[in-house]
Amino acid sequence: MKKLLFICLFIHSCYAAHWYVTPYGGVGFLNTMTEHIQPFKDTGVLKYKAKFHTGMTLGGSFGYRKDFWDISLLYSYGYNSLEIAKSPPQEESINALEGYMQSHTLILQGLFFIPTGSPFLPYIALGPGYLRIKSKQRLGFTFFDKALVDDSANAFGYRIKSGFQYQVTETFLTDFYYAFLGAVRPKFKDTSGHSFHSTYYLQSINFSFVYLF
Repeated sequence: MKKLLFICLFIHSCYAAHWYVTPYGGVGFLNTMTEHIQPFKDTGVLKYKAKFHTGMTLGGSFGYRKDFWDISLLYSYGYNSLEIAKSPPQEESINALEGYMQSHTLILQGLFFIPTGSPFLPYIALGPGYLRIKSKQRLGFTFFDKALVDDSANAFGYRIKSGFQYQVTETFLTDFYYAFLGAVRPKFKDTSGHSFHSTYYLQSINFSFVYLF
């Protein structure tokens, strides 16, 4: 009897739930602090802060929604070109000759809605994932003078977002949100073999559509 009741509840929950797809796009604001590990180890002498132009974010997710929660697998792409870099102890801005950072991300995400009794559905979401980050930079200071960084790194990442959806119809919603994407110490090498690690923090404002089926 208990098994039959469980099966009936499971069928009912599946009937009341929806699968969905969500394409999205937006603008991304990238901040990164990089510390060179070689040849001076962790002395902190060769740290620089890079500032990036506002870039773009694109992606989409495929998920399963039930009542006031859902779980989804999300892919995102981010691109930002390098603007300036600042290197202690001089603390002076140096124009980078060229450069950019781009990322490909897969995130397993859980989302929780806040009930309002209206078509507006505010929510928070978070989840862990995998990042593939490519960095191409031509730097103009210290022993990296005009040295080229052109490398990719794998990293563990996480994503946090908050926003609201508006239910236009029973199966179609619009979605506007802020998202924060972080990577844990991706490691790169320049063309001379010097290695360094970097923090990667991408903030973005996005707009998307949600289609339930």
